[in-house]
Amino acid sequence: EETDDGYEASPEVIAGILEDAGISRDDDVVVYGESSNLWETYGIYTLHAIGHDGNVSLLDGGFPVWDEAGGETESGVPDDGDGSYEPELDMDVIATREYVADHVDEDGADIPIVDNRDPEEYFGQDTDDDRFDRHGHVTGAINITFPQNMIEDARRLRSPEELEELWFDEAGLDPDEETISYCVSAVRASVGWFVMEQLGWDDVKNYEGSWLDWGTLSDDDGYYYTTGEGTG
Repeated sequence: EETDDGYEASPEVIAGILEDAGISRDDDVVVYGESSNLWETYGIYTLHAIGHDGNVSLLDGGFPVWDEAGGETESGVPDDGDGSYEPELDMDVIATREYVADHVDEDGADIPIVDNRDPEEYFGQDTDDDRFDRHGHVTGAINITFPQNMIEDARRLRSPEELEELWFDEAGLDPDEETISYCVSAVRASVGWFVMEQLGWDDVKNYEGSWLDWGTLSDDDGYYYTTGEGTG
């Protein structure tokens, strides 16, 4: 949903979908997909964003892992559920346009910001997407591409030890520091958001508008970006 402050999740719409699936706000939920951990982490982030109270877990590797392990399966269309859901938008996990702008100036960012896109997008070399006018990255952001967190063609997450090496040793990030994750549409960024949460971040936000929002704005209004090979 686009607002005057950028993009936000639409909690009432999402809550209605969950109710139809028989899910209530205090239920424990396991999220899985067909073959990757991309949309799945976005689903987990979305549940957090609308204030889900139950535990939310990822089935790492998705349906193929479950099926290969001999887990029980069924087919067909499930009946509508009778869940009850009163959403409450949790801004502790959502970064809006203005929230990002409050932490960025022409010289950099005062908190860590992680860009989860490909290096060509980060450096502004990929200019094929005409949904935005600017190509580059939020000034001060570092680049950790979402596949760096994964193995088996993005089917499974790397081990905790490998993720710690990537985020702590190589990227030099600190889980005690508030951090913002973004990409183009907040989906790839949800991988970074999820990994940081699992690695012990107490305060990590996903920029819901991401580059679909920031890439349409202007430095003149305080929405600074940087472009060019070797920047950042």
